[in-house]
Amino acid sequence: MKHTKTVLDNGVNIITVPLENSPTVSVMVFTGASPLRETKDNNGISHFLEHMILSGSRKWPTLRDVSLQVDSIGAIRNGMTYKDCVQYKLKAHSKYAMDITDMVCDFFRYPTLDTEKIEKERKVILSEIDRSMDSPGRILYQDFSKLLYGDQPAGWKGVGEKEVVKNISRDQLLAYHADNYAGESTTFVIAGAGFVSDDVISQVREYFSDLPCESKTQKYFVEKEQKRAGLSFVEKDLKQVQLLLGFRAYPYRHPNIIILNIIRGILGTGASSRLLTKIRQEMGACYRLKVYTGTHHDFGNIRTITGVAPERILEVAEVIMNEYKRMVNEKVSQEELEKAKNLQISNMYMSLENVWSYSSWYGWQDFYGQDIISHEQREEQIKAVTAEDIQRVAKDVFVENKLNASFVGNINDEQKEQLTKIITMDS
Repeated sequence: MKHTKTVLDNGVNIITVPLENSPTVSVMVFTGASPLRETKDNNGISHFLEHMILSGSRKWPTLRDVSLQVDSIGAIRNGMTYKDCVQYKLKAHSKYAMDITDMVCDFFRYPTLDTEKIEKERKVILSEIDRSMDSPGRILYQDFSKLLYGDQPAGWKGVGEKEVVKNISRDQLLAYHADNYAGESTTFVIAGAGFVSDDVISQVREYFSDLPCESKTQKYFVEKEQKRAGLSFVEKDLKQVQLLLGFRAYPYRHPNIIILNIIRGILGTGASSRLLTKIRQEMGACYRLKVYTGTHHDFGNIRTITGVAPERILEVAEVIMNEYKRMVNEKVSQEELEKAKNLQISNMYMSLENVWSYSSWYGWQDFYGQDIISHEQREEQIKAVTAEDIQRVAKDVFVENKLNASFVGNINDEQKEQLTKIITMDS
C-alpha cells in the first residue's frame, strides 16, 4: 500500500496509510515527551500526563465525557509510556475515521488537567505503582533496567517513584506539556479506510500547527560503562525464581537489528527454538520462556525471561548461557536459519490482521527517524541475512561487558555464588 507523509513547518510529521476495504481504522500520535526528559524531581511526570491527556480535553472536558464519546462510536482508546516515547491511540469502525482523528488531536493538544481529576488520577497511579511492586515480572524488568543503564532516566521507573508522584502539581503538568509536546518529536499516523488523506492532513494541521518546534528539555542518555557481567538478586517469597538474562545491544535504526531479531527467533521464538526445545521440552523445567529484543532511539537490548523452580535455577541459567555462547562459537545451519527467517516473515504479515499494526509499522519508523520501508522490503532484508551475519552479530553483542542478569525469588547464598560463575561469557 502507498502512504503519504506531510511535514508541517514546526516539524510535525503526518502519515496517512489508506487501506482499501479495511473495516476498521486506527490513529496514533507519538511524542518524545517521555521519561528520558525527566529528572529525579519529576520522575513519572510523562506517565502521569499520559493518564491525564486521556481523561478530558477542550471538547470532552471530563473523563465521563471522554468515555461516553468513545463508547458511542464503539471505539477503543489507549496510551502507553515507553522510555523514550509516549503513544496515544484510538481504533474504530472505518466510518468514524474523522471522529477519532478529531478526538486524539483534541486530547493531545488541549488536555483540561482538572485539579480534582488530577488528585483522583494520582491515586490511580499510586495504586499502579503498588501493583507493580507486587508483580514479580515488573520487579524483574525494573531491576534489569537498572543493571543495563544505571542511575539515569533509562534506568528509572517509567511510572515514577511514589514520593515524587505524590508531589507532582498541576502547574508542573501544564509546564511539562507546554515545554515538551513539540513538533520536532511528534508523529501522527492514520491507517485504514474511511478517510481522504488531504482531509486528515488539514484537520491535524489545524490542531498541531501552533505547537512549538523544539522541546525545552533535552533527552538524557549515557551509555553505561561495564567491564564484567552484572548480576542482581531481589529477595521475594515466590514459588519460582524469575530470571531475566540479556545483553545491551543496538538502537532502532542500527542495520544489525534485522539480524539480531533472527537470532532472537533461533533462540526463543517458536516451539522448536533452541531454548524452548531444551528447557521446556527436554528438561521440563519451565512453563513459559521468551526471548525479546527491545529497541529505542539511542539504545537497545536482547533478553531471555523465564521462571523456574529454585532448585533448577542453576541448570537453567547454564543452558541459557551455553546457547548464547553457541551462537558465538558455531555457525547456524542453513536449515535452522531458513526456519527462523520464515517464522519472522510470517509473524510480520500475520500481525497485519490488526489495523493497529499498520499504524505502528509506519509510526515507529518515522518517529525514530528511519526512512519508511514496506513490509515487502523488510521481507527482502530478512531473506538476505546469512549464517555469517548471524555469527558476526553474535560475536559483537554476546560479550562479557554487555551481559546482565536479574533474579527475583528465593535464592540461597550458595546458588548466588554458583550463578556468578555461570553468568559469564569468558569461559
